[in-house]
Amino acid sequence: MHKVVITGIGVTVKNHQDPHTLFATLESGQSLIADDHILKGMGIEGVASSRISDEEVSQLQNRYTSLDQTRVAPSGFAGFDALTKSVKDADLNPDQLRQAGLYFGTNKILPTVDLVHQLAQQKAASEKLPYQSPESVDYYNPQTIVADMVEHFEIGGPVTSCADACAAGASSLISGFRQVSRGALDIALCGAADFGTQPVMQLLFKNIGALNQAQLFNCASEVSRPFDSNRAGVVLADGAAFVVLESEASAKQRGASIYAYVCGAHRCTESYKMTSTEPSGKFYAQCMQAALENSCVSAEDIDHISAHGTSTKSNDSAESRAIEQVFGSHTPVTSTKSALGHSLAGSGAIEVVLSALSIKNQVMLPTLNFESLGDDDAKVSVVKSATPKAINYLLSNSFGFGGVNTSIVLARDSAC
Repeated sequence: MHKVVITGIGVTVKNHQDPHTLFATLESGQSLIADDHILKGMGIEGVASSRISDEEVSQLQNRYTSLDQTRVAPSGFAGFDALTKSVKDADLNPDQLRQAGLYFGTNKILPTVDLVHQLAQQKAASEKLPYQSPESVDYYNPQTIVADMVEHFEIGGPVTSCADACAAGASSLISGFRQVSRGALDIALCGAADFGTQPVMQLLFKNIGALNQAQLFNCASEVSRPFDSNRAGVVLADGAAFVVLESEASAKQRGASIYAYVCGAHRCTESYKMTSTEPSGKFYAQCMQAALENSCVSAEDIDHISAHGTSTKSNDSAESRAIEQVFGSHTPVTSTKSALGHSLAGSGAIEVVLSALSIKNQVMLPTLNFESLGDDDAKVSVVKSATPKAINYLLSNSFGFGGVNTSIVLARDSAC
């Protein structure tokens, strides 16, 4: 097996298109969550989100003019931006890209509110849905941006996309990790992108009872509160991230900087319920334990945990119980969704980037708004403020609707 390292990172979220600046923002305790002005303009009050603004989308569109705005959705532009930044950060040349693989996580691109309104009007008038032009079909097809990425960077290795819901970003990284670790590739470009603040997505989360209820708190930045007894639901977000995975031998041969090592990972599925896991957390615990075994790392070696931590009652309770089962009650736990919100497919990739920077900077990021655990939560040690710590091993969780569970183990050096 070949040792795998992270040599490039890229992030695109609200007001931030540089991972180091984003890390500093989160380290200082700032939140990216605010009132959702788009929904407020529709007369829907009391919903918080972390939305990439229309102005920011326009900036991306102006930056990447080779991408056709009629064919590529905003999430595609964000993903392309994160990939571009990670490739530049890793200092990859065209020859290396022609040998690299691409692993991209994304979910369905939902229709805009304007299109839904248009369809409803035409349906009422004619009882027939309008013909969809090839351009609009491309726009709502997640594979469109994948093809553009391959063409632009002339990626010559295997290309895979997945739609593992909230675990898609982590699943993509695991796919690339497996290829590099077994020697099939020297370089894998792994990432994800999603726009969770899309109004139709907000409606779907509201209808299943998972969306936040901002009216319970004084301001929007207080709404996302993973593991807190007063948590009241998820805050949706927009975001994208990419990491460049590379064999240690390749990275050292070309003198690349290394952020962290990927020691191992595990991806598994369960069938308890479409929108939640078994309350005891046993399936989450099995996933984390399997990732440790794959990494040849013990639970006692893990210095820090980047939790999935969605701020919903059921997820956080199950994850806290799973963490206690595997690690006990003392391993420090952070959920950056407290400041970033939940960007669905993008979240796992973003959290791996932040985890790599936590190792690089030897700092644990805070979980904002946490005051106390709920009665149904297990005793876990939630990090309330940015804290310097010697982090040699870190475990990152991402769990998705449909029962897709992932855990990834990162390390500071090559001992794993």
